[in-house]
Amino acid sequence: MEKEYKNFCEKLKRILEKKFEDDSYHIEFHSIEKNNSVKYDGIVIYSSQSNVSPNFSLDALYEKYKEGISMEMLVEQLALRYYSEQIQIKDMSLDMDYEKCRERIICRLISYEKNEELLKTTPHVCFLDMAVVFYVLVFQSEEKVGSFRITNNLMKMWNIDQEHLMRLACENTKKLFPLKIHNMHQMILEILSRKKKNMELERYFQNEIAEDIKETPVILTTGLGINGAAVLLYDDTLHVVSDMFQGNFYILPSSIHEVLALPFSSGQPFRGKELKNIVCEVNRECVLKDEFLSDHVYLYDVEKDALEICV
Repeated sequence: MEKEYKNFCEKLKRILEKKFEDDSYHIEFHSIEKNNSVKYDGIVIYSSQSNVSPNFSLDALYEKYKEGISMEMLVEQLALRYYSEQIQIKDMSLDMDYEKCRERIICRLISYEKNEELLKTTPHVCFLDMAVVFYVLVFQSEEKVGSFRITNNLMKMWNIDQEHLMRLACENTKKLFPLKIHNMHQMILEILSRKKKNMELERYFQNEIAEDIKETPVILTTGLGINGAAVLLYDDTLHVVSDMFQGNFYILPSSIHEVLALPFSSGQPFRGKELKNIVCEVNRECVLKDEFLSDHVYLYDVEKDALEICV
């Protein structure tokens, strides 16, 4: 398998070089480190006409190839993605001057433990067992965002501190990526409505489940659904959810992209431990390694107006 993968990579590079045969382009393999210290193989199309070079995952491309997509089609798709991203960023200034970047400084919420090495060179603010890190938004589409991480050196060059970054990033992120709350049962009904009608199943959800709205978990994320766990940092998110549930509630970290909110029940004192078992199992079985956020369950206490680690 390793030999087949290596042959695939070399062939892909050769065909890409023919596709981008102009002297202004250069193709290279590149090891890319993502969130939680997860590394993957990438291929990069460099151009002397642009100071931004998108990375494309070789693993994802290889999976498509094994599914039957031809090498020529993969190259065409890569070229389209490359040109599309270049069009989106061509008018975006990447001037590193603080005043040029300040309105595009955003934040993300990541695992502290899984990113200790990264955090040594990155300004961050601790948030429970997690860490808030900062990026500059380069471009945004309906499907993805392009950004670069703010390092200690860049923060020093700007002559600002972490507290300033935190305040500015939360304001910008809330404005650029507003909170979106999904009702899980409503999502199921919408999925059912798009498929062939199963009236009996749909009636079950409407009559037996959906009516008990106070026990319905909701998904907290952004409209784009990328790095949506950061909505926990917005100044009004926790208040909005507590008003919805009319009291305390649990937060279950689904991934860096979203979290679940579930009403707290004083009649179920051991529920937190049960929820933690669910979170841990889902993290191990369903969540990608680079999207893991935490194994803890959190509780928002209305009287304290604070989110705390429950278990």
